[in-house]
Amino acid sequence: MKIFVELKDHEDKLHQEFEWNAIGQGEISQLKDQIKLVFSIDHVFQQLSYNGALIRADTVKEAGLKDKETCVVKHALIQNWAVFLQRYRRLKSLRTSDEQGDMAHSLLGMVDILKTGGFFACYVNIHTVCDEICADVDGKTIIIDFAIPFREGYQRENVCQLVREGTPAPVDTLVNDVANRELRKVVEACSSDERIKIARTAIDKWNLMDSIEIAKVRTNTVKEIMEAQGITIEKTEDFAQYFADVKFNCSLFL
Repeated sequence: MKIFVELKDHEDKLHQEFEWNAIGQGEISQLKDQIKLVFSIDHVFQQLSYNGALIRADTVKEAGLKDKETCVVKHALIQNWAVFLQRYRRLKSLRTSDEQGDMAHSLLGMVDILKTGGFFACYVNIHTVCDEICADVDGKTIIIDFAIPFREGYQRENVCQLVREGTPAPVDTLVNDVANRELRKVVEACSSDERIKIARTAIDKWNLMDSIEIAKVRTNTVKEIMEAQGITIEKTEDFAQYFADVKFNCSLFL
């Protein structure tokens, strides 16, 4: 008995297909072995269906499949991908840096789940979509990490502590949307050439050079208020040099 096996996505678009010659009643376990070999989907992530219904039988005969009929396969994380695309489209419509940062952070977490499940290994045609997404999501985090010199006084943990205590804090608006350690993970996974390529695109997209002056004004305003109250700011005293470093780093990518 010959069975046609089709790999489809959340929109039921065909990505790959092959023919499987069933022996006897056609053990589903044998079919799954072949699917793993051809589509690179581990057994636990395989969703098989026939005529729109999930196959829960042990053989293709029990499932109702006949000679030269089609079995559809989808990766179990396909709905995660559908949600990912929805959030990505929403990311592009968000206007504030904080909203974009939170959404980008969420998307990066979803990418990790998809990678762990081997999702991108089977849906090869999806890589063209991922290229565009990485230019936006990873680009934002990478350029932030490259453009802003590391300063211990600007870590999110320190800022949150000051906020809880009700103390005004010099918050750098360019780095407070994603924790610094998360940025490092993204940067370390890219080559130098990849970082520069993405950074050049990201600088223009997020108007980083314009944002620097805004951040400088806000930070210095808070600094002056705190100093007027007799508060000493440790490890963040050289604001002029800090922003000079930021501008210089950004200029390297222009």
